Amino acid sequence: MDSVARVSLPTNPPTAIEAASPRNQLLAQLIKYGIFGGLGALSDFLAFTALHAWLHVPIIPANVVSILVGITVSFLLNSSITFAKTDYRAKRAMRFFAVGITGLLLSNVLLYLLTSPLQVAALWAKLVTIPIIALLQFVLNRSWTFAEIRDKPQLKGDQ
Repeated sequence: MDSVARVSLPTNPPTAIEAASPRNQLLAQLIKYGIFGGLGALSDFLAFTALHAWLHVPIIPANVVSILVGITVSFLLNSSITFAKTDYRAKRAMRFFAVGITGLLLSNVLLYLLTSPLQVAALWAKLVTIPIIALLQFVLNRSWTFAEIRDKPQLKGDQ
């Protein structure tokens, strides 16, 4: 048999706001992303505080670990609720983490610039970087991580 049957899993029906218009859908996603991103950012900040302020881990290693904690919390909430995309979970997780690592790199640069040349206290510098990184990540995650993924058509020899 040359064709492969594809089973599509049911998705969550859109809420009334999401069904109303693309603008309302964007607004609803942005609000949810903000809430769940806030929980991810809170997880990030608490992990950073514990590592840097209490355990005296240097700024950059503490930032790497804390951001990975925040990314994990955020992916779990956003994939299942904000964007309601539970298909291609591994692929979406890899994309989400790629966006998160991009944010991590930018966050490290910003933290370095704020704390070294500008001499901003580390915790204040961290608070400044979070909204900048969050907005960038929303745009990237909405347009790439949680965009529709289409299977590539199979070539005859790829079966």
